[in-house]
Amino acid sequence: MKLKPVLLLVALAQPVSAADLGTFGEVWDVREQNLLTVIQTRLKDHFAGRSQADIQKELQDRVTESAMRPAPVEGLGRGPKTWVRQFDPAIVSSQELADHNGTVFVRKGQRVSPFDVIPVFNETLYFIDGDDAEQVAWMKQQKPTTVVSKIILVNGSIKDSAEALDSRIYFDQGGAIVRRFGIKQIPAIITQEPGKPLLPQSATAVETPAVEFFKPGEQEAIGKIAADYLRAHPEILIEMSEKLQHQEEQQQQKGAIEA
Repeated sequence: MKLKPVLLLVALAQPVSAADLGTFGEVWDVREQNLLTVIQTRLKDHFAGRSQADIQKELQDRVTESAMRPAPVEGLGRGPKTWVRQFDPAIVSSQELADHNGTVFVRKGQRVSPFDVIPVFNETLYFIDGDDAEQVAWMKQQKPTTVVSKIILVNGSIKDSAEALDSRIYFDQGGAIVRRFGIKQIPAIITQEPGKPLLPQSATAVETPAVEFFKPGEQEAIGKIAADYLRAHPEILIEMSEKLQHQEEQQQQKGAIEA
């Protein structure tokens, strides 16, 4: 009697076979071009029939344009009213910190502030949109009371702003400073209020990490700018590499013929 369920299951088990049901719709092979090949093809088409001098000038113009007008900082607008708030740069250490000799200089849970080391932030930072004529005019009227003042763009042309304001201009690339201080509207001012950690219409604190650029005629930063641009546009390096390789092959062929 105990074997009946097993025999029943065996009887119900039927062989199953797979069948080719045909093809429904068109079928194509999966084909994808190599990205490097695509870039090289587009570059060759773009530079076709142009001289080496013309190509070099275009690359120089691109680098200059990118250097003089970086990407604008997103998320900022003209504020409907003036506002002031304090910003405290102090942090509470989550762990014990020691130097290379094992001497502990910060305890876990200790509150540490840049103003413990630099008690006075003797700078005024101005944030403006260089493309906004009203903000440029506003900047011309400002009279900072600190020894050092810096004009930091969040949008606009560095060259045009430097000429209009007759001053060295900085640019907050990537919005690192405005995010650090929580700036939401421009124009904005960062300075330290006497007797307080720091003050804004933005905020203030230790030396700003603003990316420094140059006034017209000052070229000390062009090397870094060019390097950053080429890192962001690898296709240019590919094109240059191809041209150098082609020139080297031509030289080798010429040498072989002369030999």
